[in-house]
Amino acid sequence: MSVVNEYDIEELNASDNVELTDERLENGSKGKLIKLAGQLRDRRNELNQMASERASKRDDLNAKTREKVDEAQEHREAARLAQRAGPRTQREPQRAQRRGQQTV
Repeated sequence: MSVVNEYDIEELNASDNVELTDERLENGSKGKLIKLAGQLRDRRNELNQMASERASKRDDLNAKTREKVDEAQEHREAARLAQRAGPRTQREPQRAQRRGQQTV
């Protein structure tokens, strides 16, 4: 599954692009060039909207990723602390017995 489908992102459709050749630019009438400029502006606006939507989805994914990384780091830290504390708590009764103290 592609990222586009998985995260409901509109695919870029190249057929929606406005084509402008040098010949069309040089030989086109003023009215046609004005119409073409409007099409280019509209297409730019569409592309900017798509980019904005993708950026929002990217930011959401980045936030979720940061949450998961934070959870993993907290888990790793807790495991590390538990591992360090484990042997000490196991040795305490042995030390107490050597000193002649009673353990509970």
